[in-house]
Order: sequence, then C-alpha cells, then structure tokens
Amino acid sequence: MQFCLRHPGRCSALVLVVPLAYSPGAEGLAAEDPSRVKGFLLEAMLGSDFAFWTLRKLARKAMIKTILGTPPEDLEQAGAEEEARLEEFLAHIEPVSQRKKGLKNEAAIARSLSRYDLERVETPTLVIGVEDCLYGTYPGARYTAENIPGARFVSYSEGGHLLVGHTEELWREIRKFLANATKPAGQPEELTASR
Repeated sequence: MQFCLRHPGRCSALVLVVPLAYSPGAEGLAAEDPSRVKGFLLEAMLGSDFAFWTLRKLARKAMIKTILGTPPEDLEQAGAEEEARLEEFLAHIEPVSQRKKGLKNEAAIARSLSRYDLERVETPTLVIGVEDCLYGTYPGARYTAENIPGARFVSYSEGGHLLVGHTEELWREIRKFLANATKPAGQPEELTASR
C-alpha cells in the first residue's frame, strides 16, 4: 500500500490477501499482551528450534491455530492436499530461531497500525479477507477495501489466515483480477461479481 501511495505511476495492480491493515476502533491486531505463561511459552517456542519442531510434531492442531492463524476444524474439512500444504508451510518456518526477530517485529507492528491515506490509492486493488482468520485481519481488510476507490473485496467466511480450502479459487480470482487490471487502455474489462 505504501509503495502504491508513494509511486502510483509504477504500480499497475495491488492485491492484498488477508492483509495486516488498520481498522478503526482497533488498537492493532493482537493488541493485548499475552499472559505471563502464554508469553513464556511463546518465547520458548520461538527461541528454540527443537521446541518448535517438537510442537510441530506433537501438537499440530495447536500450531495450526496459534502459528498459522487457522482454525483446525477448517483444515479437517479441506482434505489431504491442504493438510500437506499447511505442513509444508510450518516446515518452512524452521529454523524458527532465525525468524524470531522478524516475528517479534511483525507482532510489534500489528499492535501499532496506523491509517494510510487509502483514498489516494489510484491503483486497481483487490482485497481478500477471511472472517475466521485467527489473527483478526478481517476488519482491516474490509475497511481497506471500503476506502480505496474502486477496490474489489472478496470475502470468505472460513479458511483461516491461510485460506484453507480456497487455494484454487483464490488464485483464479487473482489471475482474473490481474488480467483485467493490466489490460491496455481501450480493451473491455471482464465483469465479476463480489461475494
């Protein structure tokens, strides 16, 4: 969003998928500090590659919920292919000790989101939100889409932060949007219906 605001002439399309974005009335995502016990466990898990690996193997549902921001029941309904995708996603986080500073920085940013001047975004924009994203990104996604002129908002009720069960549909939406957003002037735009 910042790039589109600062360099509008260099952007042909903007796609935001479950974005970390401001919404009014929220002090930022994950605004409240975790309890001491939860904070200690989170710190231990993020600071130890062995602890992260062990939890990935022994407490998979808890990892999907806390680390991937996805309700485990969404995954249970999605099938083996999506289970493999999420397992691969968790595996790519390792070694977690090398990502600790970045993860802590992202959490700090989430607690202090500011509002961008969305009305100045000139770039054709697609925003995708998921209502049951456990990181609470949905209100920010909806607010962003409502305030960027002409933005298209696609909403899913379930699927969590990683849009479990919607991968193929998501990529179809993105490809169709990008094809229309980047057509040369004078070519007709394909009409699509919002959800």
